Amino acid sequence: MGSWQQLTKAAQRLSIGQKLAMVAVFLLILLSIIFALNWAKRPDFTPLYTNLSPQDAAQMVDKLRSAKIPYKLTSGGSAIMVPSKDVYQTRISLASEGLPQASTVGFEIFDKTNLGTTDFVQKINYHRALEGELTRTIEQLAAIQGARVHLVIPNPRLFTEEQKEATASVVLTLAGGGKLSRSQVKGIAHLVSSSVEGLKPENITILDNWGNILSGGDGEDNSLFALTNTQLEMQRNVESHLSHKALAMLERALGAGNAIVKVNVELDFKNLEKTVESYDPESSVIRSEERNEQASATQGEKSESSITNYEISKTVEHIIEKIGNIKRLWVSVLINGTYKSQKGKKGKEVKTYQPRSEEEMAGLTEIVKKAVGFDPSRGDQIEVANMKFGVPPQLTQVSPKSSPLGGMGSAMGRNLLIGFVLVVALLFLKLALKQLGAIASSLQETPSSPTPGEEKGKEKEAEYDSKSEIIRMASENPDQLASLVRSWLIKG
Repeated sequence: MGSWQQLTKAAQRLSIGQKLAMVAVFLLILLSIIFALNWAKRPDFTPLYTNLSPQDAAQMVDKLRSAKIPYKLTSGGSAIMVPSKDVYQTRISLASEGLPQASTVGFEIFDKTNLGTTDFVQKINYHRALEGELTRTIEQLAAIQGARVHLVIPNPRLFTEEQKEATASVVLTLAGGGKLSRSQVKGIAHLVSSSVEGLKPENITILDNWGNILSGGDGEDNSLFALTNTQLEMQRNVESHLSHKALAMLERALGAGNAIVKVNVELDFKNLEKTVESYDPESSVIRSEERNEQASATQGEKSESSITNYEISKTVEHIIEKIGNIKRLWVSVLINGTYKSQKGKKGKEVKTYQPRSEEEMAGLTEIVKKAVGFDPSRGDQIEVANMKFGVPPQLTQVSPKSSPLGGMGSAMGRNLLIGFVLVVALLFLKLALKQLGAIASSLQETPSSPTPGEEKGKEKEAEYDSKSEIIRMASENPDQLASLVRSWLIKG
């Protein structure tokens, strides 16, 4: 019997459920192979250009369609992706046709001269070019994704008191939803003011893409409000710095999470400048001395007079106190105790909280004082408490949903996935063939089972043989048969 016939006969002996399972396995293997091959043939897309204007995106899509280059639109149509093998060639081809065009117009607007242009149009074009150049410059900053600049430059007036000041508005789209520091905002304001004649930094309003005012145009840089923000920022920086210094030392000694340090600082923001002149009366030096002698010829008398000038030492001090000196400190420290392991009921290990000793707390207090620069003469206060920390709840981290093929974007990942699918498919196929071969070999080795008719014939033949044997024994040896029956009756 051939192998194919054996497999056919083995398949016929399978139940309906087993046949359905085998069919499902073969279909799964086939679909896995087809999916792996199709995914392998799919091109690996790479961004061609991002942050495109709708006009540039439309023109580039038309060019890609005419060149029959596959593409994808992402980020709401502002980004175009093409196969990675065609990225550089496509960029060169589009650049030769002037794409993408700049969404902002700079001073290249004056490259083409028009004799019929009026002065009004020339002024408008100058404003457009200046705004475009400023926009391009601001967009070159790493923290800026996009920008819009609006300038208002009033016409010159005859009288100075009637002249209006220039103003500007800047809207920034921050990269990655980040945040600009105050120095960065001031840098952008000074950049714009330095590029426009007669524009002051306080007349520039800067907003982010969420409408938050980063720098107002009402002179806030010189106002009390701006100064207060600077003072608060400085105070927070000092508090954070001192807290970090003390906490770092405590955590090295006690372990991470066993100490909490909070520092409240009062800073002196007075701008004080004074000149001190001091004199030392005990320290005197002869500066000048004058003597006069007079003699009388008639009376023969002499008179003397002297004048001595003394210079007293003088000290002149010109003192300028810096802004932001620490006036007073309040330090609060919480320190966790220790835990001692003990055996409780049923031999289970139980941890018991043990507060720290007074000597240890005193040493830790001195460490904190030295770290933050504690000065009792300023009225600084410190409080260090030993307290049992609460156990934070165990929160299970939920990983963000990701595609099962998220890490397979590269060519190596794709090859690994295809190899994995093929190996699994071959294993399933090998197991299925092995099971069918075992069934076929068992059919070939084991004798065929008798039919129900044959079994009944054999039973009748055995019954007939036993009856004939009993008759033969009764005729030849009746005594032996009687003893055999007697033993059966005794045994019951």
